[in-house]
Amino acid sequence: MAKTTKPVKKRDNFIDLAYPRANAVLKGLKILSNCSNKRHYEWKEEEIEEIFTKIQKQVVRVRAMFEQAPEITINVKK
Repeated sequence: MAKTTKPVKKRDNFIDLAYPRANAVLKGLKILSNCSNKRHYEWKEEEIEEIFTKIQKQVVRVRAMFEQAPEITINVKK
């Protein structure tokens, strides 16, 4: 007998993808924070500024994408 699969909803896709991806970003930031240990690493202030400027710019870009995402409506004529 063939397996029947229920259609995956857009919301389910979002939950399945967005939360793990967001958690991966947070994990990456946590790992990056390990580099702040001056007993093991040395850096220049300019390097830190460059890293965090890039991170902040990307966060702003991604947030804007969510805020500008169009809502799709379907007009049904009677």
